[in-house]
Amino acid sequence: MGGKVDLLQEGTLFMLLLLAGCGTIRPIDGPAVAADATAIEAQSAFAQGNTAQAIDLLKMSLNHNRGTDRLPAVAQNLNDLGVMRMSARDRVGAQQCLDEALSLFQRLGDERGALSARLNLVGLQCDAANPAVVKELEAITQDAQKLGLPGIAGSAQNQLGQGAAREKKYAQALEFFGKALDLHRSLKSSLGETSCLHNIADVEISLGRYAQAKGHLEKAIAIDKANGFWTFLGDDLFLMGRFLAALKDAPGARQHYERAFDVYRFAGNAAKMDAARAAMQAP
Repeated sequence: MGGKVDLLQEGTLFMLLLLAGCGTIRPIDGPAVAADATAIEAQSAFAQGNTAQAIDLLKMSLNHNRGTDRLPAVAQNLNDLGVMRMSARDRVGAQQCLDEALSLFQRLGDERGALSARLNLVGLQCDAANPAVVKELEAITQDAQKLGLPGIAGSAQNQLGQGAAREKKYAQALEFFGKALDLHRSLKSSLGETSCLHNIADVEISLGRYAQAKGHLEKAIAIDKANGFWTFLGDDLFLMGRFLAALKDAPGARQHYERAFDVYRFAGNAAKMDAARAAMQAP
């Protein structure tokens, strides 16, 4: 059970939802507005699965903001870059970015930003079942609720759900995912919603609740198709393949693994292409 991590928090990869209809943004030519536009373009590329392009664009924005001493923008760039490097499996680079982001947010007195960086650092540990991690996620949830930040609270609940699912505490996992889903829906956060729907379906497959799993997975697929969240769409199609395999529908499962492979190839995600290829070749 892999789970899907939602990366949409207040201030972190949020502006990408405003990009429908925007054309290509020219490289930074000096004005601060161009740096911000390039950061938004990076976030859009990341949501579509183009992680390498997203990292290059965000580094352009970061370099400009460092050069003009725009410290709040530098902190946000570092936070987002940490998430992107985490996705690219560059744990060392992600840790460096997130540590610097947290330090800068704290120096600036930005509680929201610091909370977001804390959550991303917890996500980097990939161990939401660890008691120390659980304690930090619970603290982040409480702090987010005090600050009126439902997106961060939802992301923390989502991670807690993944930890419970890995421990096969499925009822507890569904409770966490349900709370996270409600929080993300209150923000109309498409990325947060589809992440929760995917994770709920994953648990329901493990429980043999196939009708419910299919319904949640179809909703996730529809959201990801509508928004161009290609890597997430690949994850949904891959999970649908596992769902069909559990129902002994080998042709249907293979068809969905093939579709997932095609989506991952479009998104340039080599690691997930390998996983889909292995699933296609499995007996």
